Amino acid sequence: MSGAQTMTGAPTAPAVAVCGDGKAEGAEQCDGQDFKGMTCATLGMGNASAQLMCKQDRCVIDTIMCFSGGMMASGAGTGAGGTGARMMGAAGAGGSGR
Repeated sequence: MSGAQTMTGAPTAPAVAVCGDGKAEGAEQCDGQDFKGMTCATLGMGNASAQLMCKQDRCVIDTIMCFSGGMMASGAGTGAGGTGARMMGAAGAGGSGR
């Protein structure tokens, strides 16, 4: 609930972003098919008509399809360690060296 308050009238803390719930929130670049309005075109990537992919294990954008322009087999490049994946860097996201 947005703007919810406790019984004392104090505002409640915002919901914590949960990777895998289908809603890109907080530091998540994407979640499921929610890319916060970003596309290959808005990111200025090679094939503007291609679709972004979301790394579900970390909720970060994978732009490999923006460069290849082709279709990948179902599941290819979507898991941890997908071959040839290009990850989008974001200020403050994933910069902890983990």
